[in-house]
Amino acid sequence: MAQHNILGRRGEDLAVTFLREKGYRILDRNWKHGDLELDIVAKEGDEIVFVEVKTRSSSDYGEPEDSVDELRKRRLTSAASIYLKHHRLDNRSRFDIIAIILNDKEQSINHIEEAFHPRSRFVGPRSMLPENKWTKSYWKHRK
Repeated sequence: MAQHNILGRRGEDLAVTFLREKGYRILDRNWKHGDLELDIVAKEGDEIVFVEVKTRSSSDYGEPEDSVDELRKRRLTSAASIYLKHHRLDNRSRFDIIAIILNDKEQSINHIEEAFHPRSRFVGPRSMLPENKWTKSYWKHRK
């Protein structure tokens, strides 16, 4: 297994332990549907929490959470939507990020609750259209 895969796996294990200690119940790990994946699906109270785990050995090239870009958010939103439908869940849900720095000298965990909110335009068959086509002016001219 490649070194970055080992680091990522260790980070996910730490994230699961961290969440359990905070009282979360882990429902799934590495849930996949096609090429979509959810790192951790947990439950806090009645709320379903989709957790993206980002682990790096240092912050020399930026914080781990900075790597969750718009494309990644769209893919997480799509995967979460499929997960909720597949399991017939109607619970309130949210997206968290757990950013981990892990090396021989340092171990830090940053839990960002409600890290982002999915936008309605990312749901449905037109979800991959460029953002500039979904402005108010687009809809204005479409009518």
